[in-house]
Amino acid sequence: MEQENGISKGSSVYKVPEGKLIKVWLEVEVPGNILVDIKLTGDFFIHPEEWIASLENELKGMSMDDIPGKIIEQAEKDDVQLVGIGTEDIIHAIKLAFESTGS
Repeated sequence: MEQENGISKGSSVYKVPEGKLIKVWLEVEVPGNILVDIKLTGDFFIHPEEWIASLENELKGMSMDDIPGKIIEQAEKDDVQLVGIGTEDIIHAIKLAFESTGS
């Protein structure tokens, strides 16, 4: 956990059982648990590929409590095809990164 000027930084590496790897780096505004920045990477496949960048932008400024619903909503709205991971795996990896901030 690293905190500077009210911003906590966290990260996670999550191996999906029988699946792929998801890496998350994020910054959270404390107090309030508002996502300031996030980067999602890994060895998974998503179609369309640009969906991850779009999702990262959509999540910025959101409360950590609202992020799971937003991920599911965006995946359904954009008809995203995930290979080796599911939306629940992305949510889990983000929660692990958030927990590492100590917030």
